[in-house]
Amino acid sequence: MRASCNETDSWISILEEEAFEFVLDSFERKCDLSKASLTSNCRLSDVVETRRVFYRILKDFFNLTSVGIGRLFNKDHSTIISSMIKHSNLYGRDRAYTELFNSIKEDVEYRISKKKKKENDRI
Repeated sequence: MRASCNETDSWISILEEEAFEFVLDSFERKCDLSKASLTSNCRLSDVVETRRVFYRILKDFFNLTSVGIGRLFNKDHSTIISSMIKHSNLYGRDRAYTELFNSIKEDVEYRISKKKKKENDRI
């Protein structure tokens, strides 16, 4: 986690990291890529495509900003925005990409609902 004097920034970073780890769990089950390769500067198409899905999932499910997502991947916010635009162009048009996205999305949705149910059972 990055050092910060601002308590709000530290809290946001903790939430970003928890979201990252939550989604990473789904990726590790569904894809054959490690955390190191996802956060690297690797330009292989499979890695770039998977990273793009990761960005979108973090945005859709955890409402992270492009700056927050960029911080997690050591990328500039403009790289994240560009990737989001590319996602919009690919989703629904590229069958393999759409299947990958939907597979991860369904896993994350299932795990979120399971976590919420567990929390409700405790109350």
